[in-house]
Amino acid sequence: MTPQQNRDCGSSRELRTVRSSIVAPVMQSPQTESGSRDVILDPEQIDAFHRHGFVVVPQMSDAAEVARLTGIFDRMFAAQVGRSEGAQYDILGHDEDGVDARLPTLINPIDYERSLRQLVFRSNALAVAQQLLGPKAVPSFEHVILKPARQGGATPWHQDEAYRADPNFEYEQLSVWMALSEVTLDNGCMRCIPGSHRLGVLPHRSFNNDP
Repeated sequence: MTPQQNRDCGSSRELRTVRSSIVAPVMQSPQTESGSRDVILDPEQIDAFHRHGFVVVPQMSDAAEVARLTGIFDRMFAAQVGRSEGAQYDILGHDEDGVDARLPTLINPIDYERSLRQLVFRSNALAVAQQLLGPKAVPSFEHVILKPARQGGATPWHQDEAYRADPNFEYEQLSVWMALSEVTLDNGCMRCIPGSHRLGVLPHRSFNNDP
């Protein structure tokens, strides 16, 4: 389980799926019929995940797929896909008509774009999750976030589990985060607090205590 605290800021795009925040050489499985190879974590990476609450994998997709995803998500955000159903909204704002969103997100974009069902990233995310949580791990949630240049806001410190905890079920979960743009300390890299996964789910509040 990885209820790690993390904070991102700046201008970038990111894709998340409920699996792990994923540095070290990466092994790959034998090539499948589709030509893809699933990521295999080495023992040091698995140990780092359990000690720190996160692990970094240098490549979860390929350049061609990242470029394709960038185009798909730019189109979906521009068209406000899912907004009428409440699936696309501004994490940091009131979602007012005619007001540019500071941190727009789209929940489960796979519901609106069939081509997202077949991705190298999706295959690798599942492979990593099953190595860390066990062979029965399955996808349960995903979202994409757009961090607009110049007007975008920082993602507040948070634990992913706080948004998906269900007291009626006992289960482990983790998230996989992949940047779709170059990220640096200045424009929006992921930041995690090592060992914070051992603290349990901490109290959370809305941004700026806005009810």
